[in-house]
Amino acid sequence: TLDLPSVRGQHHHRQDEFHQRKKRRLPPFCYAPSSHVDNLLQATPHLRHLSAASTDMSGIGTGESKNFFAQLLSFTSRGGQSSNGSPVTVANVGLESSSLASATLASGSVDYSTSILRQRANHAASLELASFLRVLSNEMPHDKFVAVESEVYSKIFSLVHSKAARGDERLAGVAALDALISVPSSDEEKKAIRFGNNLSHGLKAPYADFEFLHAIAKALGKMSLRSANVDRVEFEIVRCLEWLRTDRSDRKLAAVLVLRELAKCAPTAFYSKTHNVNVQHHAATAAGSSGGGGGLATMAGLGGTNEFLDNILPCLRDPQPIVRVCAADALAECLKILMERQRGSMTAPLCTLYANMMEGLEYHGSGDGQGAGNAVDDNNNAPNSNRDSSSVAVTVATNAHGSLLTASEMIEHSKRFILPRFDELTKAILQFTTHHMALVRLEVIRLIPKLATRCPGIYRRRYLDQSLTFLIESASSAPPPKSRVDVRPTAFSAIGQLASAMRDEEAGGGDIMGPTVRIMKVNPSFIDEKKSDEIDHYFVELDEISDFNKRINTIFGLISENLQSSNTSALRLDVLGCFANMVEALGHHAAPYVPDLTEDMFRSGLSIPLIQCLHSIAASVPSEQLTIERRLFEEISFCLGGTKAVDLTCDLFSLRTNTRPKADLPKMTSDSRRMEKAAVSNLSLSSMNPNMRPKTILSAEPDTQNIPSLNVVSPKSSDVLVNMSQKPEIVDKLALSLLTLRTIGESYMRANGPNNGNLLLPFLRNVICMYLEHPSSDVRREATITCCLLLLPFENGLKRGQNFNTLLDFNLGHVSTSLMEEVLQKLLRLAVSDLSPVVRLCVIRGLDSRYDPYLCQLYLLPPLFLVLEDEALAVRACVLQLLGRLSRLNPAPILPSLRRVLMDLIIELRCGGDNDG
Repeated sequence: TLDLPSVRGQHHHRQDEFHQRKKRRLPPFCYAPSSHVDNLLQATPHLRHLSAASTDMSGIGTGESKNFFAQLLSFTSRGGQSSNGSPVTVANVGLESSSLASATLASGSVDYSTSILRQRANHAASLELASFLRVLSNEMPHDKFVAVESEVYSKIFSLVHSKAARGDERLAGVAALDALISVPSSDEEKKAIRFGNNLSHGLKAPYADFEFLHAIAKALGKMSLRSANVDRVEFEIVRCLEWLRTDRSDRKLAAVLVLRELAKCAPTAFYSKTHNVNVQHHAATAAGSSGGGGGLATMAGLGGTNEFLDNILPCLRDPQPIVRVCAADALAECLKILMERQRGSMTAPLCTLYANMMEGLEYHGSGDGQGAGNAVDDNNNAPNSNRDSSSVAVTVATNAHGSLLTASEMIEHSKRFILPRFDELTKAILQFTTHHMALVRLEVIRLIPKLATRCPGIYRRRYLDQSLTFLIESASSAPPPKSRVDVRPTAFSAIGQLASAMRDEEAGGGDIMGPTVRIMKVNPSFIDEKKSDEIDHYFVELDEISDFNKRINTIFGLISENLQSSNTSALRLDVLGCFANMVEALGHHAAPYVPDLTEDMFRSGLSIPLIQCLHSIAASVPSEQLTIERRLFEEISFCLGGTKAVDLTCDLFSLRTNTRPKADLPKMTSDSRRMEKAAVSNLSLSSMNPNMRPKTILSAEPDTQNIPSLNVVSPKSSDVLVNMSQKPEIVDKLALSLLTLRTIGESYMRANGPNNGNLLLPFLRNVICMYLEHPSSDVRREATITCCLLLLPFENGLKRGQNFNTLLDFNLGHVSTSLMEEVLQKLLRLAVSDLSPVVRLCVIRGLDSRYDPYLCQLYLLPPLFLVLEDEALAVRACVLQLLGRLSRLNPAPILPSLRRVLMDLIIELRCGGDNDG
């Protein structure tokens, strides 16, 4: 055996905060959500309601709370009243029996996906309303605008205070009010007072739920950014601090939501109203209890107290999960402010917070909570003693869950405070891996990557084996039939994040496939009794096979299985994130698993997370980049052109001077074949089809001696299947396909430069240009941007000293030039005639400096002069900039027209009225 002291205080030489290290190039969904509320809404959205059913820590429910329809029928039969005759509201949740749900659940609650769609619709409509009022404020006479503004505000306030069963009207009113905060008003001071009063009154509404309170808190945070609302901000902070001390869950929820937003948007006001509160009182109390007179000096030396930290603990142990997670998010914002602004030492408040946290983590070790939880009868027919023990178990689990949330924020925001206590905290957290409550295990799963990120070296040597075993078991175990808490998505995400944390060399990690040094504590029974109480004993073991290497086949097998069979988008998204993280951490070790799993990833079709994941994998494993991009282009071709056969798609669009012919070419020697292979090894789109590889055929003067004559057949219009459907799901898929093609084509063209020609021109002309006539403006916009971006090579591929001042500088080939001009003329016609001003603006903005040698020609200028008469000011301003740039190349036909435009504008300014505005 080897005596080793407990590892404390290591990694003090590192920089300030571990989360400020350089981030890897991974998709956003590969990282953990930034807040505990996002975690709860992703994994357990049904717990966002303030109800008695939400207090069930296992996600199964008790009694009638298991069945939502039973709650609804029970509420309807009682006429919306509780058992004692009082109305059922959010305010008395927790005071009723467990068989009653709150009015939020019983009257008009909607599914989480429906609430997201409702939120997006409200946001879009509110932006349109704000834009319309902004236009009216500039164009209408003042007295008329005052009347319109007053009527709009009155209707919005009536929506905010609507007493309808569903919260649609209230949420729509708050969304409109939030959008109008930044809109100019006829009386800014009166507007701020009215908005503040209505939002403040909404926080006390008896029908408030999480969505409503969260929207109000966001609006108050937006109002706090204006200096004129300082008094309102201070009032809300003081009132919310008072609400933290109440017993009502709805008041606590409103308080922590508002305090979080105000801490983010008005940190100075938050710090001044919460810091050093009652320092003299606390010092006097401390002096009286200690019998000395140095209490005030002691408190001042420790930095004083913070009223928020003094009162946040009851919220972290509230029975409602949504209150606990919102309190943890508010605690995170408070710790950020205190760690940055506190002049004195933060040791005293952090020690108090740490002690309260460890107190909640000690219950599980005694076994009281575990035994009490197992004594519950599923049919709710247990004796009263079992009922009491069940309530004790729920209370213990609730406290433990709140402590785990606190631990998450202390790990992330306490800087070096947690390092000497890392071992103690990790052991206390990992003991909950066998807890029977699903919410507790779920939080432990989220904490494992954070602990590993904090101290990768220590975690790898002591806790990695236990953590990986627990995470793999969680990822492979389906939830119980009655449970609504599925830990598998979070487990997959944690596995990927754990691998990335172990790979981070800047924080002390390394190669996760190399040999592992493992440090384990010696069993006290094998130690001499005389030495057992003196020091902890450990033994060191060197394992040639790492913990990840032992389980790599199991992990990738689980990923493949869930990609093939997963029916939920949440699980699939986390599996994709796990795969991307694993490939990024393993590097070339993951290459054998990429081809098979790539095909499984396309089973559900194109999506933004899928594309981001594929780009990350291609960057981590360059040897598989061609395979990934070819498969991705097949999917794009199928969506846009109606076929997955890339070779067939390319043959449909092949022309003599743009592609290598299919006829037999002279036999190549081994040296020439090796040189060609090296030349095209870095290509992506060209390597998808050998007939598309750039050769001297694409030069300005192609070598026709070695090319046999070909019978070139122009493509038929029926060969390309263009989807003109206006269904939302199809429109989204078409727009995503165009965006993906744009990304792949841009990377290819930037890598290969203009001398290889543009191999996408036929595809652009015969497929993408067809979508310029699509009924949906979103599809036309994406097709426009794609054509403008990929029509010409990029300037960064030019040789030093070369520029695009003449047409001869483009090495596109004869047919390529004709195809390019055909597409360009379609774009110019679209800039004049499209119904959407956004599409017209995208065309003009997309014609960057690469197009100047073409656009300055006389026959292409008339459409640009027509755009000068566009109804949208942004379009007119953009085309003026374009014509000004072209005037340097061809001033004769452009400058006279610009002079006429300038004279017309001067006359309009001199003779135009101001509409009494």
